[in-house]
Amino acid sequence: MRNASLACALVVATTATTATTATTPIARAQDPAKVDAKHYRVLIDNERARVFRVVVGPGEKVPMHDHPDAIAIPLDAKAGGAFFAPAQKHEGGNPGTSDVDFIYIELKGSAAPTATVPASRPGIKSTRLLENAKADAIRATADTGFSEPAGTTHDYDQVIVALGDAELSLTVDGKTTNTWKRGDVAFIGRNVRHESKNAGKPVDFVIVAIK
Repeated sequence: MRNASLACALVVATTATTATTATTPIARAQDPAKVDAKHYRVLIDNERARVFRVVVGPGEKVPMHDHPDAIAIPLDAKAGGAFFAPAQKHEGGNPGTSDVDFIYIELKGSAAPTATVPASRPGIKSTRLLENAKADAIRATADTGFSEPAGTTHDYDQVIVALGDAELSLTVDGKTTNTWKRGDVAFIGRNVRHESKNAGKPVDFVIVAIK
């Protein structure tokens, strides 16, 4: 059974009032970054994805806004999860007694997917949370000793979402991140050289692989 906060996250993230098809372009007159900056904070914005941290307090309302196809990663569910939301216009609110907190990843572009996401990777315990034509979401535990040598590339884009405090080194485009808090995110572009290493205890992430 989903807990109350996760149910609220689904109300905010996936309840459509006026649905559109996934292939219909959406006018961004109701861009959440503009109409609801109180709740939607932009963490990453590039040609492949826009990533929000969304926090909605008890009793707060979310005004009408729209999204392209997106994936929501709840941060207030103990087991972790991922939910696909097709392009839509919606409003919502939090009727609960605690914050609703999640990462919302808008998937950009209309080009046909070109990548295949592997079923497993060395040093990572993986569980597929969702899979569709545009992207996969994977619950991943990087074991102690997990590493990717300098120059590693993948033929898909990755949004990395930390599920808890972690000590893992990730270097992308000359920038290194060593410590992570719950809800921290990073983007690794397809075919972009990077390096990572976990010298501490196993750490939990959700990886959204954009094909």
